[in-house]
Amino acid sequence: MNKRCFLAVPLTDYARNHIKKLGILPGRKVPLEKLHLTLHFLGNVEEQALNALIKELKTTPLGQPFEIQFSELGAFPKQTHARVLWLGVKKGSEELNQLVLTLGEKLKALNFKIEERPYLPHLTISRLDPPKNLTTWIDFTSFKPFVMPAQEIILYQSVLEENQSRYLELQRYPFLSKS
Repeated sequence: MNKRCFLAVPLTDYARNHIKKLGILPGRKVPLEKLHLTLHFLGNVEEQALNALIKELKTTPLGQPFEIQFSELGAFPKQTHARVLWLGVKKGSEELNQLVLTLGEKLKALNFKIEERPYLPHLTISRLDPPKNLTTWIDFTSFKPFVMPAQEIILYQSVLEENQSRYLELQRYPFLSKS
């Protein structure tokens, strides 16, 4: 049976608590327990391919722990026609981009399709349908940048249940600490 999967950096409790301070958000707020920094969305994955990926990533050097600074509010595709409200990453974006490249090479070697667009590190915090103009909301919302440590990536399975999804951790891959 296929599993809908993605690779992501999990958020710390500190980061979740900081995001909670934003209060009421426009659109459909992403529940705090589901917040994560997506690195690669894998789609529906067959069991054999999933097992191969789990095995391959266990021996893949992912680098060392690093810090991620969430620095600004933004919107996709643009503030005047927003479908997604996000927090942008300043510090840590180079490390995240390198991680996406490293993982992308492994995924390609295992015949996974990967996103062709350049990776833009961000954290989706709300979705808007229909799209809205968020320019004024973003300009007048007080957001204090914060930093969290990135210490691992997680392979998640997204399980759909009664019109909502639940994320199951399939495998954790810690970054190597400096010796």
